[in-house]
Amino acid sequence: MKIFVTKYALTQGIIEEEAFLLPCESEIYGYYDRGEVTFYYPSEYSVTRDKAIQKANQMRQDKINFLLEQIGKLENLRFE
Repeated sequence: MKIFVTKYALTQGIIEEEAFLLPCESEIYGYYDRGEVTFYYPSEYSVTRDKAIQKANQMRQDKINFLLEQIGKLENLRFE
């Protein structure tokens, strides 16, 4: 099954992987990479490209809001 990984969306973009559903879990997917299995939990992937784009855009906006908050704190910081 094809999944769209959003775990690293802000650094590597949305990654499209051919993954398989783990037999012991209903929503955890894995894929083989150089002989090792990598797992993705439901919060780290989407099953459609549109949902992955929505998730990545939300992650982007959350990061912008966090950085704006940090900028505000630094602007209010005074050394006297």
